[in-house]
Amino acid sequence: MCQFLAQQLTLIFKTIIMSDNKMNIGGADRRRISLEEDYELRYWANKFGVTRDELKKVVRQVGDNPQAVEDYLKAGNK
Repeated sequence: MCQFLAQQLTLIFKTIIMSDNKMNIGGADRRRISLEEDYELRYWANKFGVTRDELKKVVRQVGDNPQAVEDYLKAGNK
C-alpha cells in the first residue's frame, strides 16, 4: 500500500512540475503552438516563414495545432 501511494504521489508531482517546465522542449512541446511564450512565437513564425502577428492571426483562426496552421498557410492564407 505504501509503495502504491508513493508511486501515485510521484506521478502527481511530475505532472504538476513538468506541466510548465521551460526546459522541457522538443517533441511533446511541439504538438501545440503557444501564443503566450515569446520563444514559441519566434520558433513557429520562423518555421512557417511568417511574422509573429501573422502567426497569431492564423492560430486564432485554425487553432494551435501546427499541422492545421501549416495546411492553412500552404493553401495561400495569411
